[in-house]
Amino acid sequence: MWCGNEAALKEFDVGPVEDKLPLSNAMLERLNALSQWHDTALNWEYPPDPGP
Repeated sequence: MWCGNEAALKEFDVGPVEDKLPLSNAMLERLNALSQWHDTALNWEYPPDPGP
């Protein structure tokens, strides 16, 4: 649910929280799928372009 990299942890003092919440395996799988979709939605070559 939150950025899982050192830059985010340093800047915002927060990291991944999904493992700390009482979520079912199905919900964790759905969160993972949504995170992957989100991470690929931005056109890194030209970010202002619309995404899917």
